[in-house]
Amino acid sequence: MSAAPPALRPAPTPEQHAAADPACSVWLSASAGTGKTRVLANRMLRLMLAGTPPDQILCLTFTKAAAAEMATRVQTDLARFATLPAAQLAAELGQLLGLPASTAELERARQLLAGVLDLPAGLRIMTIHGFCQSLLRRFPLEAELAPHFQVIEPRAQAELLREARQQVLEASLQRPELRGPVGTLAVALGEATLIEALRELTEQRPKLARLIERHGDLAGVLAALSRRLDAPAEVTAAALCQAACSDPALDEAGLHLAAAALAGGSEPERARATTIRRWLAADAAGRLAAYRDYEAVFLKGACRTARKSLITKPTAASSGQAHDALLAEQARLERVAERCKAATVAQRSRALLQLGSAVIEHYRAQKAVRAVLDYGDLIGLTVALLGRPGTAA
Repeated sequence: MSAAPPALRPAPTPEQHAAADPACSVWLSASAGTGKTRVLANRMLRLMLAGTPPDQILCLTFTKAAAAEMATRVQTDLARFATLPAAQLAAELGQLLGLPASTAELERARQLLAGVLDLPAGLRIMTIHGFCQSLLRRFPLEAELAPHFQVIEPRAQAELLREARQQVLEASLQRPELRGPVGTLAVALGEATLIEALRELTEQRPKLARLIERHGDLAGVLAALSRRLDAPAEVTAAALCQAACSDPALDEAGLHLAAAALAGGSEPERARATTIRRWLAADAAGRLAAYRDYEAVFLKGACRTARKSLITKPTAASSGQAHDALLAEQARLERVAERCKAATVAQRSRALLQLGSAVIEHYRAQKAVRAVLDYGDLIGLTVALLGRPGTAA
């Protein structure tokens, strides 16, 4: 009794078939288990069936596991092509190509497995980092690298970054340019969160490098940050609050009238009246000390958003100007709060960039001493090498 022929593979969906067309440049986004690897394998098969020599195809994946899976799938399919009965092979190639296979494609399908097995290094299916490393190994001088460079493993890289963070934080005690940023972030974030913030920033080293390159240097980045947030380095949230206590736009007369109206209202309104009167009666230092309590009459929450109700309708009816004065003061304090937020974000961002840049510089110096590269370096150096005039070809 003869064995039954192997079952046909499931036919690709129309979307998978379109994405597998090697003549098209495709950006594929899909959930896990929906066939992304199958689409990539089908693209390779269709390239080879169209006559592209297997050693001229380069397939890049993110992980070694994905590369191994791709190689297994492609070689399994080529083995099927070599052994399937003629009718079933024609049917399977028709599914793959979306139209009947030609005689040449049928013959080529039978021969592809032998051609792939004859390749000295097999199919070139590798990770992005593996490809970059192989290219830099071949052209270290063109990439301005030491020929004996080594690639640091993720665990060793994490340890080197941890050491760099620790060295910079310890050095901040003797370096005034770092002492201020450490103080700013330690108060705002706490030690554990500060270390986590530095870790996240150092993981974005390529983006930070591009940002610094765009603005010339770190000082240029900090200046651009100040312009974007309209928050110069010398303007702090404390200074803005102090200025708000004696702002010419402060309508003291209107607020006295409003406090008088609130004093005849409900219990919460009487409490607001007391806060407003005490704040208006205080000197500059007293106003600054009580600023947050006064602000809370008009704004609420950590984000300091406007309160919907400042005065009830019956109380407002007793003084026509009270509601307008309260609304005007609320709008003024909202503007001050927005500027304080911008100043705080700018101050903390500047501090994080200064500290993060120092950590990255220390990390870069340690890599140079050890003649090692990390995965980010591999990609960055390869992009630079391929984009360098006179070298890329």
